[in-house]
Amino acid sequence: MKEVANLIANENAVVVLSAISVTTNSLTEITNFLYQNKRNEAKELAFGLKEKYTSFINELFSNEDLKLKAQETIGLHFAKINNLDLHI
Repeated sequence: MKEVANLIANENAVVVLSAISVTTNSLTEITNFLYQNKRNEAKELAFGLKEKYTSFINELFSNEDLKLKAQETIGLHFAKINNLDLHI
């Protein structure tokens, strides 16, 4: 993780974290729960995934301002996930 931070330290870059272990599977499960109208299960899984990303951010960044920006960005994305209503 630190190697990635060093690579992009002087770049205006966006890092996509979808390669983090279990992200794709978790997003698929969240979507399936939402389609089944199981919002509590979807929210629990999303919360766990957000916690994983928060941990990743804390390991990746030593600068507190960057940590805060990354956490705000992740928070916005997970707020969108928590507001989805996909049941059919």
